[in-house]
Amino acid sequence: QQQQQQQQQELKAKQARRQNQEEFQQWRTQQENDTIKPTSTLSQNSTPQQTTTTEQNGTNASAVIGHLSNRTARQPNATVGRLPGHENVQHANTSMQQTTTLITSTSASAFQTSSKQSTAAEQQNVTGHRPNSSAEQQNVSLQSTTLAPTTEQAHQPWASLESEPFNASEIVEQEDAVIQPGEQLRLYAVGASNVLWMTWIDQLHLFLSRLGYEVPLVPATAKAQVYPTSVQTCSDSDYFAHLKTARLGKIGWNSWDFAYDDWSDCDNEGYRNISTVRVKCELGEGCNSGRDLLVRVSDIAKDASRSNVTLVSTWLNDNKQFQTNFNCFDGERIIRQNVSIVIIPTLLRLIRAIHAINPDVWVLIMSKYPPTYGGKVIDATVSWVGELNARIKDAVEQEPRTLFVDYTMPGHGLEMYQTGKAHYGHPNCRGSKLMAQAVLQRLWEAKILGRTLAIEDPEINMANPNCSQLVGAACHTSVICWVDQHDGVCRPYSPGSKSFRMHPGLPSWVPGQHMHY
Repeated sequence: QQQQQQQQQELKAKQARRQNQEEFQQWRTQQENDTIKPTSTLSQNSTPQQTTTTEQNGTNASAVIGHLSNRTARQPNATVGRLPGHENVQHANTSMQQTTTLITSTSASAFQTSSKQSTAAEQQNVTGHRPNSSAEQQNVSLQSTTLAPTTEQAHQPWASLESEPFNASEIVEQEDAVIQPGEQLRLYAVGASNVLWMTWIDQLHLFLSRLGYEVPLVPATAKAQVYPTSVQTCSDSDYFAHLKTARLGKIGWNSWDFAYDDWSDCDNEGYRNISTVRVKCELGEGCNSGRDLLVRVSDIAKDASRSNVTLVSTWLNDNKQFQTNFNCFDGERIIRQNVSIVIIPTLLRLIRAIHAINPDVWVLIMSKYPPTYGGKVIDATVSWVGELNARIKDAVEQEPRTLFVDYTMPGHGLEMYQTGKAHYGHPNCRGSKLMAQAVLQRLWEAKILGRTLAIEDPEINMANPNCSQLVGAACHTSVICWVDQHDGVCRPYSPGSKSFRMHPGLPSWVPGQHMHY
């Protein structure tokens, strides 16, 4: 009878999941057929459409315009200037002839890149769909790393342009920091789809390089890859797409999927107990992907121990169990901030596993961004997401050398998430820029970085669309502007392309090649 009941529950969960996917596909098709209007200015009176799911509709939540938490234009005890170390800026790792045409609308909503190129480079054969791909295959090996080798490159969508150091007006400096310009910052990341379908890690690498830090490739071995799987094209992709940063990403995984070495603590019914919650002992979305692909937490910790800064975003799917009828929780309906009861102990397991091998690693836990509809923040969800982030922050920052990276995604109708045929639900190029700068700011506040980007009047400039009137630090502060390295002019920063491109320099086994959301 128990087996029959379990089979019936699993059948109902699969049916609910299938129905949810069908409804979502219908919604996606409708969205793709709609005309997406460009955003040139912020409208304080505009609000995005809202979904009707219990998870996304907030109760008595006020609309909040995002701003960077605890940021100041000039941090106290900081000096503006330049130190040695800029000679470590990353250079292109390919030899390439390329003609590139950039078409950027004045509303910062349209961005297209077309290119003709011939290249002699590391090339990789990646299985799965890649738009407009055709190239010769060539087996090569990555140098100075134990990561999986690459094989072939198809029509590469990005050039590999050299980056210039930030100038003196764009940076701030402080003494007695752990890592100074010219020294190594060894970066490693582990998380769910956000490390494979977004550019925030690569933008962070670019910022660090331009600030003068040396960012070597961490020799990670546990299913790590050096590039994201598939991402949008951003206004500045040519400057960061070729940069290599070790990362472990898994599509649809939850925090507990990264927190165990085996299944020995699972009971006869296939569940383990996490803070009194029965959690199903399978991997992936809805805990329905079996057990075979487990990546042991001890192996993740070994890779992280080779870094001195590890970014963790493993828990961003944990609150989404309503999408699979709470199958992971044996049907128990745990929603919104209440999911912290499961998130906190699993994050602590990962953090402590890393520090058990190397207690000197700084572990940064990324905060959760709000749900989206139509590429914009659902303002009614900001309240409970903020409460969830606060609970996680309070818990993890009790651990040594562990920091929580907080940021607030701008709302009120500003396009901050991927739309069109890109990866639904994930922040776009602008959102990735915000997250990368939030990491810099948290490292600065903790006196880990001796140099960082200057932030100027964030409450005014965070979503300032008047790019042509901004200069230097003010331009960097705006998520919808960027300083074009070509001429130093502040220009509109595109939300990114409406579709994604497969990164050509990856092994064939990388996850997330065929999925769009």
